[in-house]
Amino acid sequence: MNFLPLVIVNPASRRGEAGRDWPGAAAALRAHFGAFECRFTEAAGHATKIAREEAARGRSLLLTFGGDGTISETARGILDSGMPAELGILPHGTGGDLARSLGVPARIADAARALRCATGVTIDAGRV
Repeated sequence: MNFLPLVIVNPASRRGEAGRDWPGAAAALRAHFGAFECRFTEAAGHATKIAREEAARGRSLLLTFGGDGTISETARGILDSGMPAELGILPHGTGGDLARSLGVPARIADAARALRCATGVTIDAGRV
């Protein structure tokens, strides 16, 4: 199956700013990255459920628009699915520790451009 990338959007991230900022971020992503689909989270744990279902269906690229919690939940869902999928980050959280550690640009347009030009990097993931 050939799926478009899916953006998992946490509208509550950064005290609700992510929901308000999503239309502009979506335009920047579309301009620099191309076509995609999106789903909005509705509660804690919802990104995990979305990512698990989508990766299990064969979607190979899941992007996040939110903070470290959204990234963590999405990664957990991919791991739970047992299927290979890539995780891309459009940082829009309060702390942004993982994105900063990975060198993901803070500006959405720059992050979108970086996603388009990026090659995958394998990182370790563990469960405690």
